[in-house]
Parts: sequence; C-alpha cells; structure tokens
Amino acid sequence: MAGWLAGGLLTGPLSDRFGRKTMMLSCHTIRCIGAYVCLYSPTYEGFAIGQVIMGITSPSATLALYIIVAEVTGRKWRAAFGVSWHILLFSFGGMIIPGVAYFVRDHFNLMAVFFWPLGLFFLLYLFVDESPRWLLARRREKEAVAILNHMAKVNKGPDARLPDDVHFKEEGICQETKAQKTGSPLDLFRTPNLRKKTCIIWLQWFTISLVYYGLSLNVGRLPGSVYLNSFLLSGVELPGYLTGIFLLERIGRKKTTGGSTMLAGFATILCIPFLLNSNLEDVATGLSIVGKGAAAAGFAAIYVYTAELYPTNIRNIALGSASMVARVSGMAAPFVGGQMVDVWSGLPSLCYGVLGLLSGALVFLLPETVGMKLPESIEEAEAFGKKNSRPNNTIYKMDVDESNGYLSEIEDKDDEECRNEDLLPVVEDKTIETAH
Repeated sequence: MAGWLAGGLLTGPLSDRFGRKTMMLSCHTIRCIGAYVCLYSPTYEGFAIGQVIMGITSPSATLALYIIVAEVTGRKWRAAFGVSWHILLFSFGGMIIPGVAYFVRDHFNLMAVFFWPLGLFFLLYLFVDESPRWLLARRREKEAVAILNHMAKVNKGPDARLPDDVHFKEEGICQETKAQKTGSPLDLFRTPNLRKKTCIIWLQWFTISLVYYGLSLNVGRLPGSVYLNSFLLSGVELPGYLTGIFLLERIGRKKTTGGSTMLAGFATILCIPFLLNSNLEDVATGLSIVGKGAAAAGFAAIYVYTAELYPTNIRNIALGSASMVARVSGMAAPFVGGQMVDVWSGLPSLCYGVLGLLSGALVFLLPETVGMKLPESIEEAEAFGKKNSRPNNTIYKMDVDESNGYLSEIEDKDDEECRNEDLLPVVEDKTIETAH
C-alpha cells in the first residue's frame, strides 16, 4: 500500500507527460521485476523491496490502461467498460484467490501461480493504441488520425478510413482542442470549483477504500471459514458491479456513487448490535457482505466519475492522486479493523459507517456527468457544474475535399447539440461515424 501511495503521486504526472501507453508498458516491466524479486528473494528485506517496487509501478500500469479505455470509449458504453474492468480484476480475481489458496498452501508456490502470468500483460502492446485524446492535447494530430483510421477499420470495415490531409480547426461555437500544457498536481487546486471537486473526490476515495479493504483484509475476524468468507466477499462484488452498470446510466454517476457509499456505511453501522451479540454474529457477516457489495459498486462508480470530472491534461494526475489517497486508508484498514476491535468490537463498523454516510452525502454537491463530453481543458473543467455556465461545446472539425462512402448528413448544431455530441470528426457538415 505504501508503494501504491508513492506510485499514485509520481506516475500520474509522468503518464500525462509521456503518454498512457508508454507508461503502462514501462511501469509493467518494472512491476514484473519487482514481482520476481519478491518471489526469489532469500531475505525478507528483498521481499519487501520487491513489494514496494510493485506498489510504485502498479498505479501507472493499471490506471493508464483504464484511462485509455475511458478516453476512447463513447459515452454510451463508458460506464459499462469502466465497471467491467472491476468485474474482471476485483470480483473474478478475488473469487479465484481463495480457491487457489485453498489448494496451494505453500507460500512460494502460491506466489509463483500469481506472479508468472504477469508476463501475458505484454500482449496488450499488440492491441492497445495510445489515447487519441492525449495525442490531440499534445498537438500530435497525425498520430491521432492514424489511430482513428484504425478504429474506423475495426468498426466499419477494412475500406473505412478518414479522408486524407485532415486537420482540426475552429468553427463557430465549436472550438478546437488546443495544445495543453503538461498538468501538475497543483492544477487540481488552482481554481475554486476544481478545489471543491478534488476535496470531495479525495474524501470519497479515502472512505470507499477504507470500507472496501477494511472488510476484505479483516475477513479472518468474521465467523466461519476464512476461505469461504473471502470467496463470498469477492463474489458479492459481481452483483454490486452489475447493479452499478445499470444505475450509472439510469440515475447517473453522482447518485450511484453517493448512494452506494451511503448504503455501505449504513450496512456497517447496522452490524454493530449483531457484533455485540455472539449468537447473532452470522447476521453481522451477512451485513458485512452487503456492505462490501455496496462498497464495490461505489469503487467502480468513482473510477468512472473521477475520469469524467477532470480534463485531459490532468485526468491521469487526478486518478493517480485519488488512488494515492485511497492507499492511505488502505494502509490504515488493517489497523482500523484490527486493533480498534480490542478497544470496542463495534468501533471499526462505526468508523466505516460515519465516513460512508458523510462522504456519500458530500458527493451530491458535485455535478452530474452522465451523457456529457469529457472536459479538455482546465477552463472547461472549472466551468462544468457552475450555474449559468456555458455547456461544454467542444467537438472536432476537419477540412476534407471528398467523402469516402460512409458519411452521414448532419444539420447545423446549436449549443445543446454540441454538448451532446461524442468526440466524432465533422467533415464539411458531415459526420464520420468512427465508433469508439
């Protein structure tokens, strides 16, 4: 967790500077080195160093891949892709771990089972492109167009491509994507609206991580088999994530994030009287499972929500810094769920509940992002959510000489239409439908 904290602080700005794909692959290479140091180190010190190396590089390797997915996915499917990420990594992965651990009791063989498949991650190099949004923000338009051509071929057929000699220009109220300076962590607090968003988002990440890892890492204190309880606590995440996918689009990011966090806090508070009665501990286990499912839904939702609140040039910094804050509570979780029990058995649940209700309620002060275009600049992110502010009207315009057979007619756009458009190139009043 300490490594994750440092990684969230250091690797986010590097990813925004050098690119998502570059940092994803380079950090995963270092992560593999750390994993194999852990596996084959003859001393505890070497094992600990390997763990720190893995922790520092994991945020960029995983968050950069998530950012690529968020930035190339159309808004219709953004929530589904964002949550499915958690289904694969946390729910299915969490259910596999206790099953493997039940049959592989030797710690060395258990680590080998988990570490050696990390090499398969490098196959992503063959399939993952750099984020076109990041390339456009860095004024690397030719590379962005090449990736859009590849997307068009995959989605529309081998003959689909953008017209030759395209470039991005400003027209009417639809402004061009300007070259963005490399962001810094200070940009998260540079303007009043962003300061408010950052403080609430950080508290939300801190709380949801504390509840999630507090229930996960202290599963051994729950009555019953540690393997079965661990499996159930991971398995309950699956319906939590699926519910999150449904709610993110139906009621929005804000209500899903805040509501699921408040539900997790309420469930953990309800555990307290049952924890104090040894005859009703099974009820406490059931409520803990409910709380874990709600926390999982909140964790998945906050990933999607955070990525949509911040502009391109600081999006990875925002996610990295929020992840760093989450690691602080992740490090505290074993102590909150462990040593606090010696003071009073209901104290950990009380901490989870109060923080869950507080942070979940504060999320409702943030703007809704469902159906909105991702902000591209600090100015857009600052204006977003303010009363009487202009909607985000940025879409892409390109000059072309001819169409290529798969263009569809569009009409002139007013402010509302520009706000609701996906990031699709518009060619002489015609839209190239390159689905993300």
